[in-house]
Amino acid sequence: MNRLADKLPLTAFFPRLSFGSRAVWSTLALSTVGVGVLLRDLLAGHATAIWFGYAADLGLTVYLLCEVHVLARMVKTTVWLTLLLALAALLSWPSGWQVVAQGLDRSTTVAAILAAMGFMVEAARTSSLIRRVGYTVIGQPKSRRYVVLTTGAHLLAIVLNVGAINLLGNMVRRSNTLAAAGGDAQLQAQRLRESSVAIIRGFGTMAMWSPLSIGFAVALASVPALHWQELLPYAMALSLSYLLLGWLLDGVHWKTAAAINTSSPRADWRAVHDFVALILAVIAAALAAAFALHASVSDGVMLVVPPVALLWLVRQYARAGVSSALALTARRMRQRLFQIFPGFRTEICMIASGALLGTLLGHALHLQAIPALLAQAALHPVLLAGLLLPAIIAVAQLGVGAVVGIGIVSAAIPDPALLGLKPVVLAFVFLSSWVLAGGITPYGATIAIMARAADVPGRIVALQWNGRFTLAGYGVSLAWFAALQAWT
Repeated sequence: MNRLADKLPLTAFFPRLSFGSRAVWSTLALSTVGVGVLLRDLLAGHATAIWFGYAADLGLTVYLLCEVHVLARMVKTTVWLTLLLALAALLSWPSGWQVVAQGLDRSTTVAAILAAMGFMVEAARTSSLIRRVGYTVIGQPKSRRYVVLTTGAHLLAIVLNVGAINLLGNMVRRSNTLAAAGGDAQLQAQRLRESSVAIIRGFGTMAMWSPLSIGFAVALASVPALHWQELLPYAMALSLSYLLLGWLLDGVHWKTAAAINTSSPRADWRAVHDFVALILAVIAAALAAAFALHASVSDGVMLVVPPVALLWLVRQYARAGVSSALALTARRMRQRLFQIFPGFRTEICMIASGALLGTLLGHALHLQAIPALLAQAALHPVLLAGLLLPAIIAVAQLGVGAVVGIGIVSAAIPDPALLGLKPVVLAFVFLSSWVLAGGITPYGATIAIMARAADVPGRIVALQWNGRFTLAGYGVSLAWFAALQAWT
């Protein structure tokens, strides 16, 4: 190992670049987005901040143009529609530059967070800790399978994002054999359904509160009047209520004490403990950075996550010694850097372009008149929130995700206070729509990945397996809207 370290000094970090390579241009463009967004935010109020914002906008445009040709048809259509509508706005709308700039502020922030999280996913890709946690989650007895699966998916999603669904979904498929079900095909199907919905709900509810999640970042960016410190405690409570709802619907099993005490021979609770400690440390560091710098929580994430991921990689190679671990980490980054960002192309292009598209559509459809109409209708704020939530979910059924509907609503209602709607309630509309739309859209990323892992049609997973959770979740959100509107 030490010989390897001698042959591979840290100065050999970057490979020989081929500037005709799409991967190189994509990586450079997205790196520009990340650095530009961070400096734009941290230098807010300084004369140079606007130029860093322009650099981030240009970087995202280049990234989208580099990757659009290799995207799936639906995502490709969304990206081209966004770019063409943005061009039309710049050329012909009276306030086109302002509208595009507003949308790009949100889009570049989303893209920068996803880029930062790419480093964490890369570190987790080869971590034995992740595999040990996965086996512990999957190996639980029936009496606690749902709660451990949904909690495990929730925690793994903080680091792996949609990779958590792939990891646990494939593990469930391999372990849920007919032999394991005692030859009972009906029991095998029941276990598959219960495990699948547990993973979907655990994954989805993470986006409600985690500072590392895109859903939380989009909600904050869409309600500028709301600070992350105000939203976070309520968002954690919302997420917990959704997890409890899922357990009440599918996780409650009346078992004898002997059955409940059954333990899994593959359980590695030390790994779970270490993983939870890692998550808490990352989140605490991101929040501390945001607080210390008087910055957004997104900026805290962008500052903290990449170096933590690199330290995680160094830790994986620690047995080789410090110098070798550093050299091996450098080699890993040299080999993988230009694959990390292109590997996230679908998520980055879909969510970033969706955030911009929603803003553009909100203005193209002349929805600025909506607040005046709603004010004349004198709708109760809770009723208004209750109507906005299914509207966003309905837009998501087109396969564009909740982010487009959120962008449309935030463009139409830039100041919820004018309608008597508390900012935290509007943020809860966005958080709830992110989770409920993700769990009910057959062609959305969450359901598509889980359906592929379970080898069943997406509409079965979305409607038959998870439909009642969506309806019940809507009721839970209405209760939260009423409580927050009355007491905050």
